Amino acid sequence: MLVVFDPNIFVSALITPEGRARRLVQAGIDGQFEYAICPTLLDELERVSHRPKIATLLPGETAARFIVDVRGGARLEADPDVRRVSRDPADDYLVALAVSINADHLVTGDKDLLELAHPPVRITTLREFADLLEPPS
Repeated sequence: MLVVFDPNIFVSALITPEGRARRLVQAGIDGQFEYAICPTLLDELERVSHRPKIATLLPGETAARFIVDVRGGARLEADPDVRRVSRDPADDYLVALAVSINADHLVTGDKDLLELAHPPVRITTLREFADLLEPPS
């Protein structure tokens, strides 16, 4: 299975180390499935992790170590050619990345992506993705 995580999933994993997002991202880092990133995604993750609101939640070098782990576990892809598909053009690179690598899922919490009328790739919530990997008992 090949996945693209929206940076909002990585940020959630970063600030909530005991949460669902962290378990799923860690599963990817640990090789339970493959996930892909691109330079634009990494830049966004680094930029957001340095925002004062986020940085104050994290001790020491937590964000830097997390980003190193994310980068180390990922399949690094080139930035894709982007075309407009969503209400928020800043999200379109995620769809383009997922399409360009034929990802099985784009995992996001972003309503602009989740509400696409005709998504060119399967767009999945974190909960839906968790249910695929951790079926409810």
